[in-house]
Amino acid sequence: YAREDGGEPVYGDSRSFMTQALELAGVNTKPVINITPHAAETGGDVFNDGGSNITARGVCWNTTAGPTIDGPHTTDGEGPGEFTSIIDGLDPGTEYHVRAYATNGEGTAYGNEIVFSTQPVLPELGTLTITEITTNSAISGGNITYDGGAPITQRGLCWNTEPGPTLDHFVTNEGGGSGTFSSAMTGLDSYTIYFVRAYAINAAGVQYGNELEFRTAFNCGTRLMDERD
Repeated sequence: YAREDGGEPVYGDSRSFMTQALELAGVNTKPVINITPHAAETGGDVFNDGGSNITARGVCWNTTAGPTIDGPHTTDGEGPGEFTSIIDGLDPGTEYHVRAYATNGEGTAYGNEIVFSTQPVLPELGTLTITEITTNSAISGGNITYDGGAPITQRGLCWNTEPGPTLDHFVTNEGGGSGTFSSAMTGLDSYTIYFVRAYAINAAGVQYGNELEFRTAFNCGTRLMDERD
């Protein structure tokens, strides 16, 4: 339009136009790296803002497929471009689904989904009370209360006449699995002090239970001086 001083405005021809429709942002999920038992590193790349400002971005994860921002998620700034996210508070030896997200005026868009597993940790277990002690044998066992996030592939007892028995000493093998198990120590020397621990093996390594001490029964067939000792 144009207008002289004090005059009425004069308008030109009318023209029409249409604004570009808003759409969801475009976002990709970065590969998951630096995986530990409780955390991992990932992120995303917001390569298209969808025609409006990116007001939030980050990653979301869950133990089931299709994680959304209604569940656990990070907030890693605003705007387009690449970003890095650290997710933590994870459970060891657990499979997770993760994907990046970006929110604009149209809503929240999600990137491709990646599945990864956290690393396991050592099992948790205790050594059972020693029973049925004879001159050359005894019964004990273990209770594996947590597998560390990976299957127990071997469990049993280890014992020696010195403290701190390991798999390098006398060992039983009671197979795999969690929970309580019983194990017999045989071939022991009479009237001898032994140290025993339960053990369990998973993908993270070997873990030992608490150490117990016991003495085998006296063999009446030994020399009298042994009895005085």
